[in-house]
Amino acid sequence: MVESQGEPPSGNGAGRRVGRVRLTVPCEIKGVKGKASTRDLSVDGCVVSSPERSAVGDQLELTLRLPGKMEIPAEVRWVKADPAKDLFSLGCRFVHTDGSQQALKEMLKKMASSIDNAARGVK
Repeated sequence: MVESQGEPPSGNGAGRRVGRVRLTVPCEIKGVKGKASTRDLSVDGCVVSSPERSAVGDQLELTLRLPGKMEIPAEVRWVKADPAKDLFSLGCRFVHTDGSQQALKEMLKKMASSIDNAARGVK
């Protein structure tokens, strides 16, 4: 059985202001033990797969493992539990500090460029 709290997006991206990178990126959540990762990463937020439940409105301290580490605070906007996988999907909005939005934007551009270059090399 899947439990939900809050309002996950419909899945079509409607209402999103910016594009998302559809990659799984390792991350750490301060105070949470176990492996976590992000997906659907954008400059505004991401979906975090976590071994621990959070509630809508919780403030998280994420460390994204992009090329390098980036610490960024986030607010949980929705939660979807999947007991069969023993994981929780957390829809998070980043709470940017001075310069963090621009730094993340630059990292995402570099990642997209690297992916494009690698894809061009595939025959």
